[in-house]
Amino acid sequence: MLLFSGGEFMSETQLMDLFNNKRDHKVQITTQAIEKIKNLNIPALSAYDNELIKNMSQLVLKVAATENNHNEVAITFKLFQNPEDNVEYGIALGSEHHVDPESDSASSKIINMAESGSFTIEANCVVVLTHNHPSLSDISLDDVGYFITKAKLKILIAVTNLGKTFYIMKTNLYNREKAFALLREAIAHNQSATTLQEKQDAARVFLRNASKVGIDYYH
Repeated sequence: MLLFSGGEFMSETQLMDLFNNKRDHKVQITTQAIEKIKNLNIPALSAYDNELIKNMSQLVLKVAATENNHNEVAITFKLFQNPEDNVEYGIALGSEHHVDPESDSASSKIINMAESGSFTIEANCVVVLTHNHPSLSDISLDDVGYFITKAKLKILIAVTNLGKTFYIMKTNLYNREKAFALLREAIAHNQSATTLQEKQDAARVFLRNASKVGIDYYH
C-alpha cells in the first residue's frame, strides 16, 4: 500500500490504473515514487554520470513535493564534471503544466554557456535537463521543441510524479534541420488537439520517428 498525502492509501494496481488513464491533473508525489527512479544506464555515459542523472531526477521529485506543491520542477546540470568538485546545477520552479528552466539564473547560465558546439557524447560540456510531469504524461511537444531549439542540450528527461522515466538524447547522427521538419509535422497534428491524450498523440508523431533524425527515445 502507498500513502498519498491526506491519508488515502492506494494499491500498486490502483496506481498503475492511474498511470494508464493519463490523468489530466497532477498526482501527488510519494517516497515510493522517488525511490522508483532508477539508474538509466546509458551506455555512452560513465557510471558516475548515470548515477548523477538518477540523483538529479530524484531531487526533482523531492523539490516538487516539498517546495512546489507537487508542480513542475526543472533541474539543469552538466555532465563530465570532476567527481571531487561540487556539482553545478540550477533549479527552476514552475506551475502544474509548465516550467521555464531559464527562469532560474544558474540554469540559464548552464544552458546558454559557450562550448565546443559538438553534439558528440565526448564533448567537453554536456548539458542535461530533468523535470517532472505532474499529470503523468510522456515527453511533450513543448519538451521536444525546447530540446531541439537548444543546441547545447544533449539529454532531456521527464519523470512522472509516480516515478516513471522518459528521456530523449541527441546522438552522433543528430540532424537539426530534419528534427525541425519532424517537429513541424508533429505541430500540425497538434493544431486540433484539445485533450491531454490528443496532445500526447501529437507528441508521439515526433517520438515514434525520433531515431530518423538522430534522437534516441527511451520510454
